[in-house]
Amino acid sequence: MSLFSAQPDFELWDSAWSSLPADGIQLFTRGTPHNIHAFRHRCYFEDLWPLIERSGGMGRYLEIGAGRGTTSMYLASRGCDVTLLDYSPTGLAVARRNFVREGLPTPRTVVADARSTGLPAAEYDCVYSMGLLEHFDDPKPVLDEILRVLKPGGHLFTVVVPELPGSVRYLAYGLFAPWRLTPLLLPRPVTAWAKRVVGRAEAVRLPSRTEFDAQEYIRMLPRDRVTDVRWWYYSPYHEIYRSRVAERFILMPAYRLHRALRRRFVYPSARTSRAFAGAFLLTFRKQ
Repeated sequence: MSLFSAQPDFELWDSAWSSLPADGIQLFTRGTPHNIHAFRHRCYFEDLWPLIERSGGMGRYLEIGAGRGTTSMYLASRGCDVTLLDYSPTGLAVARRNFVREGLPTPRTVVADARSTGLPAAEYDCVYSMGLLEHFDDPKPVLDEILRVLKPGGHLFTVVVPELPGSVRYLAYGLFAPWRLTPLLLPRPVTAWAKRVVGRAEAVRLPSRTEFDAQEYIRMLPRDRVTDVRWWYYSPYHEIYRSRVAERFILMPAYRLHRALRRRFVYPSARTSRAFAGAFLLTFRKQ
């Protein structure tokens, strides 16, 4: 059961944005990303940008489920015309403040359900989202709405972050923090007991992600309306340290080196194998 079933939970999403700490709101950076969250979003943009370049950057672009608007900030910094759509007005207010802070043009923002946006048909050259579809029990209406607002020939670029097993982090833990493998290998009741003993209550998890794989999303697409459908296991860059110092000076240099080596030869450069993937990337073009 996800957060978006028959009706989206407006209050839950809006309160989530309201509760963000001041230093956790903006992930856009003009310089070198020094934390894993900003780094991931730079990766998303750099893999999206080749699709934007094909249209010369002169089209119209829609971020659906935009939240803080990080990807749109990167596009706006390249002179692109961006629209941000989200169900949470608080999230969009965060995005507008971020744009102003960086001296970027104030974006067009739309408060709407992704399944029924109210936007004109065939309006956008590219629709993109970073962690949206997995929040719907039935994502087909979202995909149908995306197709409706895309121009013929327009692209979808969507990063999907489903529920994942803890094993996807094992390699990263083994390389950068082998001591963290011990609790992962213990039975769950043992780790829960240990947390209670040391006074760390187990976090309550919101039922916020579905488990559809890429092929299930692809089967939801009308074959006569899409072409160039492609997908990849994506994003091997996992958060490892609780220490910002360790993250900045150990983890991030290693991740940046890995990505720099791949960017010359691989598209998308954050693609990976299933064993290490934190997400998957789905793209298609509207016929």
